[in-house]
Amino acid sequence: MKRLDRLDPRALFLWFICCVGPAAVSPGFLVALICFSGALSFWITSGTFSFPKLAASAFFPLMLAMLNPLINHDGLTVLFFFNNSPVTLESVLYGALTGFVISSVIIWFGGFSVLMTSDKWLVVLSVLSAKFALVVSMSLRFVPAFAKKLASVRRTQKALGLYSDENVIDRIKGEMKVFSILVTWALEHGVVTADSMEARGYGCARRTYFSDRHFSKNDAVFCAVTVILAALVFFCSFSGKFATSFFPFITFAKSSAYKTLGLVFYAVICHVPLFFGAAEKLKRTKFKLQAEV
Repeated sequence: MKRLDRLDPRALFLWFICCVGPAAVSPGFLVALICFSGALSFWITSGTFSFPKLAASAFFPLMLAMLNPLINHDGLTVLFFFNNSPVTLESVLYGALTGFVISSVIIWFGGFSVLMTSDKWLVVLSVLSAKFALVVSMSLRFVPAFAKKLASVRRTQKALGLYSDENVIDRIKGEMKVFSILVTWALEHGVVTADSMEARGYGCARRTYFSDRHFSKNDAVFCAVTVILAALVFFCSFSGKFATSFFPFITFAKSSAYKTLGLVFYAVICHVPLFFGAAEKLKRTKFKLQAEV
C-alpha cells in the first residue's frame, strides 16, 4: 500500500481507470471475476476491509438476481413459474452478474478513496481545468468537515439541554435547529474562504501552485507498463472477446490467444496491490535478515 501511495496521482488515476473500465465496458463472467478478486485484494491492502462490509457488498448481486427474473423472462432454462411468468436461469445469472460488477466497482471506489486525497485530486483535475479542480478539491474537503461540524453541533445542543429526541416531534425540531446552525456556519465559512482567496490574489494573475509530488521515472515506467497491458485488454473488451451472452442461452465468446492474453493482462493490472505488497514484504524480510547477520 505504501508503494501505491508513493505513486504520482496521475499514475494512480490511470491505473484505476484500467481496472474499472473493462468490467464496465464488457461485463463478462471472467472479467467480473477478475475485477472482483482484484477489488478484494485492493480492499484488503488498503486497510478498510471488514466482514460486515463484505456481507453488505453481496446486497446487489442477491437483489438483482431476484428482481431481474421478475422483469426479464427471456431464457430457455425455466426454473419455476411465479404469477404465471417463467423464472429462467439465464435471467437469474444475468442479474447476479450485473450486481456482481456493481459491487466490484463500489469496492474499487472505496479503496481508491483511501489513496486519492483532495490534494491528489487537485493534481489530477488541474490538467483539465484549474477552476474545476479547485471546486472538486474544496468539495471533497468540505463534506467531511460538514459531517464533523454536524456531530459537534449536535453534541453541543445536547449538552446545553436544547436537543431532545424523546419523540418524533422533538427530534424533528432538534434536527431543524441543528441544520439551521450548520447552514449559517457553511455560509460564513464560504465568505471567509472567498475573502481569504481574494486577499491572496486569486484570479488576479497567472495561477501557480505548490506541489511536493513530481512525476518520477518509477511513475513513468508504471504508466508505460499499465498502458501497454491495458491496450490489449480494452481492445478485447470493445471487440466483444470478453463478452458473455445470456439469452436465449448462456454462451461465451470463442477462445483465442488474444482473449487468454487479455485476461492474463487484466488480472495483472487488477492485482497490482498484491504484487506491491509482496515486494514490500520481501524487502522487509531481506532487511531483517541483513540486520540479524
